[in-house]
Formats: sequence, structure tokens, C-alpha cells
Amino acid sequence: MILRYVDAHCHLQFAEYEADNAELITHMAEQGVAGIVVGCDSSSSRAAVALAVQYEHLYAAVGQHPNQEEFFDAEEMRELLRHERVAAVGECGLDYYRPAEVTEAVIEAQKELFKKHIDSNMLSYVEFDIHLGLKQKRYKLIESLTGKKFQTAKAYQNELRILRDKDK
Repeated sequence: MILRYVDAHCHLQFAEYEADNAELITHMAEQGVAGIVVGCDSSSSRAAVALAVQYEHLYAAVGQHPNQEEFFDAEEMRELLRHERVAAVGECGLDYYRPAEVTEAVIEAQKELFKKHIDSNMLSYVEFDIHLGLKQKRYKLIESLTGKKFQTAKAYQNELRILRDKDK
């Protein structure tokens, strides 16, 4: 199969796509599109790996969404990362957009989860699929529609700080 494109972040394993999932995955292969199927919790990470095993043009990224820090299992993460079809750790990072209220406790919990993702990957050496949120140019439009202020720049700066600290 000749691959021409990569969808670097897709959620083909989600239940809402079951109705036409096989057709979409087949069409991706026919068009030369590889995909990195991204998990955002334990079950969706395992499902991402299962799809990657089933289809040669799909790979998995395994991780825990920043807003679900209480469910992280480091041992399970290390086990999933050892799989040959896993290309990245993710979803991981910081998300200061989705929480109803971004408190210091939320920020610290997400930072700790991000550090756990990094630590889990120390022997796997796969890439990171870092969750950050919306692009800067979309902030003003979304803010005007929702009235919600973004703190993505703060999340980005914190992610860089954590990565630099871990690199020392």
C-alpha cells in the first residue's frame, strides 16, 4: 500500500462512528491515508490498538485525556506502549478549556498526569500526541459565541516547562 497522507489524530474507535467505520477505514486505505487512532482513556486506547492490529494503515496513540486524571493506570500505560502498533503517547498534555472551572487544583492535577505520561514513556521512545486545544486564530470567534475565555496559552507554557524539566 502506498501512503500519501496521515491523519495524525483520529478517533475511529469511538462508538458514534461504528455505523460506517469499516467503510471509512477501507476508503482511507484505498486513498492512501494512514491514521493514528488516538485513545483518551483506557478502553479507547485498547480499542485504538485493536484497530491498529486489524488494519495495516492504522497505528495507535494511547493515553489519558487531561480531564480524566483520576483514572490513569501507569502499569497499563507501560503495557500498551510496548505494543508494536503504538506510535505515540496521547492523548496527553494540558486542557484548560474543557473544565467548567480552571482552578489551581485542576491545573496541578493535569500537570501531574502529563508528568506520568512522560514517565510511562521513558523506555518506549514513541512520539507524544500532546493535547493543547484550539488554535489561537479560533479563540476570538469561539469566545464571542460561548462567552468562555481560553487559557490555552497558559497550558502551552506549562507543557513546555514540564517537558524542559523532564529533559534535564
